[in-house]
Amino acid sequence: MKRSLQIANIVGFIITIIVNYLSNALPLNGRTAKELSDLNPNLFVPAPFTFSIWGFIYLLLTCFIIYQASDLFSKSKKELAHVEKIGWLFFISCLLNAGWLISWHFQMLPLSFVIMIAYLTTLILIYQRLEVGKEKGAWRERLLVRLPFQVLLGWISIATIANATAVLVSLGFTGGGIEERIWAMIMISIGGVLALLMLFRKWDIAYSLVVVWALYGIISERMEAMDFGFMEIVITAVVCMVLIGIGVIIRSVQMIRNT
Repeated sequence: MKRSLQIANIVGFIITIIVNYLSNALPLNGRTAKELSDLNPNLFVPAPFTFSIWGFIYLLLTCFIIYQASDLFSKSKKELAHVEKIGWLFFISCLLNAGWLISWHFQMLPLSFVIMIAYLTTLILIYQRLEVGKEKGAWRERLLVRLPFQVLLGWISIATIANATAVLVSLGFTGGGIEERIWAMIMISIGGVLALLMLFRKWDIAYSLVVVWALYGIISERMEAMDFGFMEIVITAVVCMVLIGIGVIIRSVQMIRNT
């Protein structure tokens, strides 16, 4: 079973990388990610540079893939409990990642949101199985196994909110009487609350810093577009960043004292 899981994880990750490459190189359906985003403009979309985090995420996942397969071709087997803990969930998450890219590029937005929810759910289950925030574990386990999923879950949590917003815009939702900027402020606040919850319930600094990065991207996009009429959005994002930053400092000091 362990060998099968290790091979499946490698295959699933390769599929994700290939689909991701094609989505940018071709691009899929003849449209880049920026062009697709512009089709459903909303005030929650971050600046394009923010999505460079995917390069960091894929680097972390590459390290995870190598580590989880470190004894695949060795006669002496290692104790890699995380492989069994995660089970088939990582392979499934890879297929969902690829499926989301395809549905997004082919403008099947409601389907993309359903896939995104499934993807988020799968990552949450992986996060729980790895018991992030409960056990300290060895440094290799924390760096090569937990960290990739902490960062990925943080980004997909924000991406899910963005995906939901894009779907509503594509369906012609006008806010139900609530101004667009108010909706954006609500969505930003939800992201901030999620980061603080993960920080103080799971001691998850990595997740929180990913949310800070996303909020910085939203601020940059509004300032770049000279949207000074929407300064409330910028202020909301800044307040969330400051609160998260204070929380990260507090948690970091507590973690240092506990070591």
